[in-house]
Amino acid sequence: NPTTSVRESISTMYDNLLEAATSFDWKGYTARLSIDGDLSSGDKQHLEVIRALVSARTDQLRANRQRVLRALGAGA
Repeated sequence: NPTTSVRESISTMYDNLLEAATSFDWKGYTARLSIDGDLSSGDKQHLEVIRALVSARTDQLRANRQRVLRALGAGA
């Protein structure tokens, strides 16, 4: 059934995107950005705020997985 296949694909893609967001290496990213020494403490604080926002949003999306998938047309 093509509809089932599309729903399964959306569900798999959603899970893969959440996994990628969860496993992103923020410490390594910040370290790479600060190699040249031009990353100020304000820049580092800003990156920490962004990390916290991404983490909170990822947690929300994971907790509301079924509702989001239904909204995307892939829920049961």
